[in-house]
Amino acid sequence: MKSQDPKTNTRLYACWPAVLSIFLLLGFSAHANTLSGPVAFRVSGTVTSVTDGLPLVGASVLIKGTSTGTITDIDGGYELDVPDPNDTLVFSYVGYVNQEVPVDGRSTINVALREDATQLDEVVVIGYGTQSRKMLTSSIASVDAEEIQDLQITTLEGVMQGRAAGVSIQTDNGQPGSSPSIRIRGGSSLQGNNEPLFIIDGVQRSSEDFNPEDVASIEILKDASATAIYGARASNGVVLVTTKSGKAGKANFNASYRSTWTSLQNRLDLLGSRDYIEIERIGLTRSFL
Repeated sequence: MKSQDPKTNTRLYACWPAVLSIFLLLGFSAHANTLSGPVAFRVSGTVTSVTDGLPLVGASVLIKGTSTGTITDIDGGYELDVPDPNDTLVFSYVGYVNQEVPVDGRSTINVALREDATQLDEVVVIGYGTQSRKMLTSSIASVDAEEIQDLQITTLEGVMQGRAAGVSIQTDNGQPGSSPSIRIRGGSSLQGNNEPLFIIDGVQRSSEDFNPEDVASIEILKDASATAIYGARASNGVVLVTTKSGKAGKANFNASYRSTWTSLQNRLDLLGSRDYIEIERIGLTRSFL
């Protein structure tokens, strides 16, 4: 049997420390490269309004495609650490149009946001006049004639049904053509009348004798700040109806005919007189036991 040379074993044992050192150095180098990565740098600036140049407090500044961001302080200023100089910042604020700005390696980015004019200039009828919707702080719902022109509606309450938040309209009985009951933000009385106040072209009227085809617009006033001008009668809300009127220009005549029908979904079998008396007798007998 061939024996191993002791000198060879000694050389192998001597090489092990060098081999281990090489592996350890490689591991430390890889770890250092992982930690170094891309270096984030800080971007700062201010967010103001285009209209008056005032700072926007609480405006959101986000890195596009991530959830990393911040909000502006009381002076409209912000500071944000951006990991990549090629990232894009998204500036947003309630009532203003969002704006995306590429960083492009800049450390200072100032942004001026413009107002979102969508639906802010819409005119709403309230009380004895009109007012721009952006100036309102009360709760008002609107229904236009264009929303109902193709619907089979026979009552004024049906015009509002399902088209205004906080307005509940239900039929009290199954009689065809009966007027439904309307509740604005629930009832205010257990035994009294909970019907809202109807004002049609500035005059208090009943909704039962009104043709829905004549509706141009409906404004539903739901809270106290909007209905205060009408007094205690408006405690259940106010429905302001503006009817169609003539317009300058070419004459136009429209004629339409619509018909609807209502039927019972399930017809129930009723008791005869003899059966009714028998059931009443059984009920009275058991009630005294």
